[in-house]
Amino acid sequence: MNTPYEKVMSGNPGEIREYRKKICLLGEYAVGKTSLVRRYVNDVFDDLYILTIGVKVTSKEVLLKDKGAKFTFAIWDIGGHLDPTDVPETYYINTAGAILVCDATRRETLDKCRDWVQMLYGQNSPEDVAIIIAANKSDLERTFGDDELKKVAKELNAKFFYTSAKNGENVEKSFFALAQAVLEKI
Repeated sequence: MNTPYEKVMSGNPGEIREYRKKICLLGEYAVGKTSLVRRYVNDVFDDLYILTIGVKVTSKEVLLKDKGAKFTFAIWDIGGHLDPTDVPETYYINTAGAILVCDATRRETLDKCRDWVQMLYGQNSPEDVAIIIAANKSDLERTFGDDELKKVAKELNAKFFYTSAKNGENVEKSFFALAQAVLEKI
């Protein structure tokens, strides 16, 4: 079971509960996971493809002021693979939330989201993990439409966003939605 680190911050109007949670970005190679993290954390984008080997962990705080919660996310940018079973199972342990990243220009990456969730659920209870789908590279010509994305999102009980790490479209909104979904699971 995913147990939060929690403390109550006093001195603010109302109480703010502070949580430290692990979230993962999962998906095929070259879907833009690292670019999304870089856009979200540092507000930068680089056209150069950077292959992530293993995992890169970054930290970012998210404040849900209206919910009285503050998260410090340990963002695990897990290297892309052709097969989710190639990822060491230990990378999935104690995950509170995941952004499944697919490439809006490569239809097969949307289909593979189901496989990534199955691997994630192999190490975590579905009741404990919040899921968001980010159809990245939305600034380019898409190879699948809303209906296909909605179908996969419904199957996985996930919200979805079209994102672009290049222009920043819905990147912040995706992580914010994940924070809200993680809070609902606590």
